[in-house]
Amino acid sequence: MPVTRTSPTDLESVYAPLSSTGPDTAVSVILKLRGETCDIDCLYCFEKRKESPGGARINAAQVHRLGAIFSGRPLSVELHGGEPLTAGRERVAGILDALAAHPNVIRVSLQTNGLQLDDTWLDLFDRHYPELEIGISLDGDALGNSWRVGYDGRPTYPRVVEALNLLGRRDRRVGIICAVTPYVLGRASEVMEHLASSPAVTTVNLVPCFDATVTRSTAVAGSRTPASRTLQRRAIGPTGPDWAITPQQYADFVLETAHHWVASGMFRRVKLEPVVSVIRRLKGLRPRSCHFSDLKCDHVLTLYPDDRLGSCDELPWPQAGLASLGDVHTEADVADAQDGSPLLRQARSLVTRCLTCDYRDTCGAGCPAVRLRFAAAGDEDAYCAHRMHLIDGVAALLAQPDHPSGARCSRLRWRPIHPNDMHHVAAFLARWDDPAALRPHARLQVSPSGPCRGTPCRRENMIAAPARRLRLLVGTPSP
Repeated sequence: MPVTRTSPTDLESVYAPLSSTGPDTAVSVILKLRGETCDIDCLYCFEKRKESPGGARINAAQVHRLGAIFSGRPLSVELHGGEPLTAGRERVAGILDALAAHPNVIRVSLQTNGLQLDDTWLDLFDRHYPELEIGISLDGDALGNSWRVGYDGRPTYPRVVEALNLLGRRDRRVGIICAVTPYVLGRASEVMEHLASSPAVTTVNLVPCFDATVTRSTAVAGSRTPASRTLQRRAIGPTGPDWAITPQQYADFVLETAHHWVASGMFRRVKLEPVVSVIRRLKGLRPRSCHFSDLKCDHVLTLYPDDRLGSCDELPWPQAGLASLGDVHTEADVADAQDGSPLLRQARSLVTRCLTCDYRDTCGAGCPAVRLRFAAAGDEDAYCAHRMHLIDGVAALLAQPDHPSGARCSRLRWRPIHPNDMHHVAAFLARWDDPAALRPHARLQVSPSGPCRGTPCRRENMIAAPARRLRLLVGTPSP
């Protein structure tokens, strides 16, 4: 049974509830095929920090049930983990067959560490779901990938490179998820060239390790502590883990990478995220990334093998849990559970500040899960500031790709300007019509060299002189 559609509100323009979208809007479902179970033990793994039981496997019957619940709208499905290939070939084949049987499933992707990929797996994908999209987790070169290790503490990098070489020989295309940690900072060009050197790579997605609030290592289930957890304990100090970065560091790294991506011509063959999402927002187009879209946590669901159905896997668990799959019969049941979720209500409340932000149309309010972490640390402004910087920098590169310094400018704002648009029209008009209101003199600011380019405007430039650009600064009454 479809949900009853509601009329849109201002909040829904940045965070759309499930009940506000129709049958043409897709829902993303993350299938945790083995829960947190994985054949490696990355030090920064957020799934294992949930400390939920693993080992069980999602089955085809659960997939069919999901397809029936959301039969009225498109489904985009991601096979995830832990490591999804630890579910085994027979189980994965059955799940792919189940997904292929549902016409509303429009996209299926697999996110893997790549260690188990071989010709047998690729042949299986070709037989059961030829359109399967493959994503590999690889944090740049060998140094950048140092946080991704086996339980023995040894690096996984050499085996991932073997998987990429195999995919290239098989003429398969792959996307890379690259976690941005201190080991790649300051080496944007080098890291991007390394990732794009594989003929299989068509997409690179740079994701930040905003883990400053992590203060303890992941619990060990057995009596023996693997070498990887010893490394993790050493990396975590009182101010957070060694793999964490700040929002400003992330924005700077993305912009440095974006400049190389443009200047080298790499943009012609490799898609770079989140840069492409920013460009699409600047151009008034809808991005795929939920971090730049209104289709946020209410349109992203996660299913675990034990039937736990919840919101986005980046949200904290068990708070993100919505219901047991066996208790859900219709899409309306999911929407009701979302409406009753205290965590999702809190997430929606955090993005209300975005409604009056000048970057609303280009930022899209970001990721509620990350906002929750920064809000809990009392540092939500830092999250907003880095997204503003990212948008300004990408827009500057688009305007002047030959001048990368413009992307680092902290004064220029390249966001779209809407003439005759203001937040408080009624208050402005009330003062405008008030003959007793203070009327500051207008000032004419000119510059012989156009706008500032990364350095403060000198006072001597604010005099009447020939200029390439004039700007009229009018003293507008404050509402």
